[in-house]
Amino acid sequence: SYPLFVLSLALINIIAALSVNIVMGYAGQISLGQAGFAAIGAYTTALCVTNLEMSYWLALPLGGLTAGLFGYLLGFPALRLGSLYVSMVTFGFGLIVVLIFQNWYDLANGPNGLSMPDPEIAGHLVTPQEFHVVITIVAIILFIVARNIVVSRHGRALVALRESEFAARCMGIDIARYKTTAFALGALYAGLAGGLFAGLTRFVNPDAFVFQVSILYVTMSILGGINTIVGAIVGGALLTLIPELLRG
Repeated sequence: SYPLFVLSLALINIIAALSVNIVMGYAGQISLGQAGFAAIGAYTTALCVTNLEMSYWLALPLGGLTAGLFGYLLGFPALRLGSLYVSMVTFGFGLIVVLIFQNWYDLANGPNGLSMPDPEIAGHLVTPQEFHVVITIVAIILFIVARNIVVSRHGRALVALRESEFAARCMGIDIARYKTTAFALGALYAGLAGGLFAGLTRFVNPDAFVFQVSILYVTMSILGGINTIVGAIVGGALLTLIPELLRG
């Protein structure tokens, strides 16, 4: 069922593109390291399942929260740096994450990657068809949450931050809090995308999260419309499905 696999991958890429829309499209903070957050989410999920024998359904949100924590910590440099330097910080962060997973054999088995057992529900092994339903449900929930955030006063504060930090500060918006929150939320979404990718493929290795993947996520976001939530759906679907349709 390869077409179903591609459709599941498209939904995962949509979630990753949505993480870019939140950070860049609404908060105006350039992030070139979303693949690094996805790698943290994927490896955290895989390590919890394989080494700690944790249920995949507990490891998945833990992976997303771990990525969100790193995003929150990475948001602090954004408080003092201009947009160009923030992009360099996130670029370097993505490279460092991949290098760690490539060379830390005791933790991540280096470039050989990690294999995962199939997710289970009450002793029942989840089939690829059933896991596609799970991915669809998670994508819908994350889309609704993102939409509710951007139409709220918090979303308007992010837009004000994007347009002018000085004007936003004059209106009483806490610049530091909203910058770090935007990075954390974007990293959380990317981490969940990575965890779902791990569950879909049952295998993770560093090559799946190289810098080109971060550029792909940004391209998806820009192609669909970086200032809209729906843009992530359009860009993620197009750049995942069209290459497969053109393979011949």
